[in-house]
Amino acid sequence: MNRIHLKLLLKSETNVIPIRILEASAQLWRNRGIKKEYGHSLLSILKRKTVTGIKEELCYISLDFNKEIHDKDHHREKDFHLLDGQQITLDQERFLCPEPMFKPKMLLDDSSGLHSLAFSSILKAPETFRSKTLYRVALSGGSTMFPCFPERIRNELVCLAPEDYPFQVMASPRRINSTW
Repeated sequence: MNRIHLKLLLKSETNVIPIRILEASAQLWRNRGIKKEYGHSLLSILKRKTVTGIKEELCYISLDFNKEIHDKDHHREKDFHLLDGQQITLDQERFLCPEPMFKPKMLLDDSSGLHSLAFSSILKAPETFRSKTLYRVALSGGSTMFPCFPERIRNELVCLAPEDYPFQVMASPRRINSTW
């Protein structure tokens, strides 16, 4: 038996991070070695589709960004083969690319990270909804598909909560095309 649940979206509870997809994608190419070795700009090396392929294939969310950014012994290098036969090796770019979702200041944006905006939205909800809302966070959209995204958003929310809330992050495998 299917049950239909009525969902209420309160406009005052929504937040937006104005990070454009190209700004986040360009984070992949901030590595001087790639620029020096190939001597091309982002647009002349790759088309947007290829950049998307690289993000989907090689990028991930770091569960401990500050530790990982300073860890020189961590073997995270991976190669991506371009259609023209060239090869690009990515290292820290693999987790630097999606990190602005949690730290928009990396792209010189004064917005708060997704976790802060989600928590802020929860706190804006009427108290009667808050206990039910606070525990369930539904992920949607392509950027939530990065490996470790659900774990990171949950960890960040737990750090913001004043008490030990049992957050449940719902991450459907089909969330790439979901909207809320």
